[in-house]
Amino acid sequence: SGISLAGLSSVGGELSITDVEMLQSIELESLVTLGGLALYADEPVDLQGLRKVSTPLIEQIGGDVRLSGTKGLYQWEAPLLAEITGSLSVQGSCSYEPELASLRRVESLDLVGNCGLESLEGLPITEVVGQAEDGSSIRIEHNDGLSEEVLDAFLSGVTVSGDGTSQVTAAAEGDCSAWQNMSWTSDTEWCSQ
Repeated sequence: SGISLAGLSSVGGELSITDVEMLQSIELESLVTLGGLALYADEPVDLQGLRKVSTPLIEQIGGDVRLSGTKGLYQWEAPLLAEITGSLSVQGSCSYEPELASLRRVESLDLVGNCGLESLEGLPITEVVGQAEDGSSIRIEHNDGLSEEVLDAFLSGVTVSGDGTSQVTAAAEGDCSAWQNMSWTSDTEWCSQ
């Protein structure tokens, strides 16, 4: 149920974890170099038990971070993380609210279909310096809990450079669930499982 790689200090490429039903925690206490992170679920049972990822010494991630379909994730511990040189994408979460207190700079930001996301205070990003593959610098949509006021306050503190587009919309109630069902499964409620 738990992975602890206490002696691992460097991963030059992307650390990718998917389709592990019983995994509850990933502890990477000594990791200081990481080329990217992908936690990805294709089906409702994939990564359904994952609650916590711990990378307490990481200051920079040299690639993309993709948390996709990690519906049970509550915490990604990365208190020193200041920069992600690639994109930060969080999609299809039911309970995760980012708490990345030192994060200031990303290439692009994608927050889509996160039904439990109610605040962006844990993302103190001040610079978005590029764009994702789809051409967007910032994409925030289908997150029922994010009001127009929260979105406006977040955007007022972010400087976007480059030619990417921004798409930021406050979701109507139920929009998140509808998006998740369409994106992962057509016959189940993603967050109620």
